[in-house]
Amino acid sequence: MRVGTSLAALAFVAALVPAAGRAQLPPPEPTPAVTPAPPPTVVSEIVEVTQVVAPGASVTAFTPPAGTTLVVTDVVLTNTNTTAACGVDVARGGTAVTGGLCVPPRTSQQIALMTGIEFTGETPVQLVSPADAGGPIGVHLRGYLM
Repeated sequence: MRVGTSLAALAFVAALVPAAGRAQLPPPEPTPAVTPAPPPTVVSEIVEVTQVVAPGASVTAFTPPAGTTLVVTDVVLTNTNTTAACGVDVARGGTAVTGGLCVPPRTSQQIALMTGIEFTGETPVQLVSPADAGGPIGVHLRGYLM
């Protein structure tokens, strides 16, 4: 009987221990909600277009497909004439987004665009040259679709 009495006493003491200040574990801290990072920008296609723009002409160089954005990052101008050629504009929807670009005779000039020029889907990239441009200018555009 003594063993039974001892077990009963042990159970009684165990029930009293929490009230007597037994160390309690702190409640678990809530786990913060994890917000997924936005998907990275994906380049779907590199685009390079070359056009020769005659004085007084307007040429549609490229039209990005619907649902995409074209970012033009570089413009290379080539002048094979014996005189300077000036005035070519890169335009979006009929509005110039560059000033009149000039090229010395028999040279090429690269213009790296730090932030790029964006053309949303179905907005044509136009190359416009004034009538007094001084001769045809080769325009090479580089960029990417996303």
